Amino acid sequence: MQFQPMYYDGKLFLPKIELNIASNQTIGIITDLKRKQLLMNQLEDHSQYYLFRAGQGEYMRLTVEELITFLIKVTERNERVTLLMDYFALKEERKVKIKDLSSSKRMYVTLLRAFFAHQPTLVLEEPYFYLEEQDRRHFKRILDDLSKEKQILILTSNLEDAMISCDVIYRLNEFGFHPLDIRDSVEDKQEVPEQDRANITLQKIYTKRKDKVILFDPPEVDYIESIDSFRVCRSSLINSLISRFIRVYAF
Repeated sequence: MQFQPMYYDGKLFLPKIELNIASNQTIGIITDLKRKQLLMNQLEDHSQYYLFRAGQGEYMRLTVEELITFLIKVTERNERVTLLMDYFALKEERKVKIKDLSSSKRMYVTLLRAFFAHQPTLVLEEPYFYLEEQDRRHFKRILDDLSKEKQILILTSNLEDAMISCDVIYRLNEFGFHPLDIRDSVEDKQEVPEQDRANITLQKIYTKRKDKVILFDPPEVDYIESIDSFRVCRSSLINSLISRFIRVYAF
């Protein structure tokens, strides 16, 4: 998968990108709205790429069961409707019209079009943004199954959404295109001796989700938000936040 460079006002806005997506691997790119759109606009070969754009609409007057039946017929799949309704965890909503679903469930149903896509590569823009936790779990399970036979690229502006189901994550911004440092979490980290703590220098800031740790260079952090929605901007991060709120070890 290749993306050509693009310039604005004489400055490089989108660098040349070459992605090699291995089998059973989902890649995520964290970037802004403008760059997401430019990336998707370059994937014009609809025989190779299925594109799901954020906010994509659906047939509102159909019931969930009618929509799944329609997608099976259009794509000439052999699956039975009843089995797919179980697989999608939509038995209770089968007779509900799309327009009457909750916003999360409506987007979840729309995302299911990716399941029926014939293209070998799925490119999904903000697939988790509108989903509540239960629908996120269902869709992650489906993407995990799809990744066994398809290449999947997720474009998002949210790190947590990328961490949900991506094996490799890149950041694309004004500084270029580079991978995030993702490591397996080690619960029994070795404690730093008291006498050595004064000599520790900050090299990376880490965030943890389940069994994965992502390491950031301090300039990459725009702000930090706690569970209580306390935010600190980048300008004050280096001077005060690190020493007060984050326990940091040198990596």
